[in-house]
Amino acid sequence: MNAFKKKLMDEFEAELLRVPHITLDVYLKAVRTNMEEFHEEIDEIIKNEGIKAARKVLLWRVNLITTIYKDREKGRFSTEEEIYQHAIDNDLWVE
Repeated sequence: MNAFKKKLMDEFEAELLRVPHITLDVYLKAVRTNMEEFHEEIDEIIKNEGIKAARKVLLWRVNLITTIYKDREKGRFSTEEEIYQHAIDNDLWVE
């Protein structure tokens, strides 16, 4: 793993712990994938779109998994506006 991807993955894992308070293993189980497939997907994004795009995708995934957990607590689905606002409120929005 190169230095850029390592930094990206470290940030992703830190954000998973910070916002939805889950580990990478719990995340992978929740989205029904394994570490190898996950890394292949991220490598493909980096290759085709660059490291900034991969960062945006990963932060958005943190936002979405958090939204799913919050929706379960609320007993309803969040609106699109609420999903975006959650990303902004938790510093997960990258333009």
